[in-house]
Amino acid sequence: MKIWIKMLIAMIFGFVLAIFLPADSVSVKHVFSLLAKISLNVLLYFTVLHTFVRFFVGFVNMKKAKRSVKKPVAIFFLCIFASLIFTVAISVFAMNIFSSPKESFFNFNQQSTYKMRLFTFSDLLQNIFPDNAVTILGESTSFLLPLLIFALILAAGTVKTGRKGEFFYDIMDSFAEILDTIEFYILEFTPIFSFFIIATFIRYGFSDISNAAIILYPVGIIVIVCLVTISVISVFFHVFFKISPMYYYRNILGAALVGAATGNVISAIVPLNLHLKRNVKLNRDIVDILVPMGSILNQTGTVIVSTVVLIFIIIGYSLNILTLELQLKIFLLVILFSFRLDGSTEFTFLVLIAMICKVPELHLEESSYLLFIGLAPLFSRIAVFINVFTTGIYTLMAARYVSGIQPVEHQESI
Repeated sequence: MKIWIKMLIAMIFGFVLAIFLPADSVSVKHVFSLLAKISLNVLLYFTVLHTFVRFFVGFVNMKKAKRSVKKPVAIFFLCIFASLIFTVAISVFAMNIFSSPKESFFNFNQQSTYKMRLFTFSDLLQNIFPDNAVTILGESTSFLLPLLIFALILAAGTVKTGRKGEFFYDIMDSFAEILDTIEFYILEFTPIFSFFIIATFIRYGFSDISNAAIILYPVGIIVIVCLVTISVISVFFHVFFKISPMYYYRNILGAALVGAATGNVISAIVPLNLHLKRNVKLNRDIVDILVPMGSILNQTGTVIVSTVVLIFIIIGYSLNILTLELQLKIFLLVILFSFRLDGSTEFTFLVLIAMICKVPELHLEESSYLLFIGLAPLFSRIAVFINVFTTGIYTLMAARYVSGIQPVEHQESI
């Protein structure tokens, strides 16, 4: 059975189980929260190693084969940048069209706090070069950019070293195959892990919501913007590639559902890597390089959710302050700040909103993002799903120009 079907079944059963879980039982909540945490940890267990080794091997292979790394990376960046501009613009446009909700719609209260970790550009730069490079491998899965820089430096050194570098490469290549095998079996059990995560998220993830009706308005607009984005990408496929995109959408849907189930984009790196190489038969080295880069840079879903929620909050405070000038500033800041989200894997859209709210020139309430803390698990999952899905699409586009696509039959477990 294909993994996207197993993931959908697991998510449905998780939703059904959540209905019957007692909300006021501390012991049951503790057990399921523990199971959900362990399940997520298992999915992330080899992610750092796999990402590091695969990025290293992919770069060395490209250099050994004398293939240009710049071309697929440049196309990939162009796709991401165009996607960010388009999605922010369409999100702002959609909020202008649907910007007249009833005043009573905003009668909701903040019931909890959340310590938001915000990183400046200087923080991220300092994090790339710690005083001991080995500590990068010991960090959590939050920071991927230092990991990729370390792998890139090591790969460049390996290429320049000669025969002894070849010996080290052979070891790393064998290690990568071992990790692929392990991750393949972990992927087999991913729907089971997702079952506990979804059940816990549905039953205990919305405890701070005082007015459930608040979900409908922003979620509706977010869904509309996402559908428009996917439709535009589909038209692009038909016009420029002369191929139907549905086959490829189905082949990366499983990885996107893994990200949606966990709410963590890092957890989908390995599934997406395996999906693109085994199902779509993309060039292995291009996939190894672009997928982890996409998890850092491609924040398409995050900017959609952030833009809609931020403007929704501004409307809630005062519709009159939503001037064209403010909208243009939000447009630019969302795109700019989306590139400094490395290290933020949980509630990323709230981190982006918090960064913008702290800009003194905008005169916004700095803590207003906390109004959505009760909805953060849901909104984060929507953002992660779109992030992973579009990363797969943009990787496919980059590979299409470099080595082409060779469609194959869907493998049973992928």
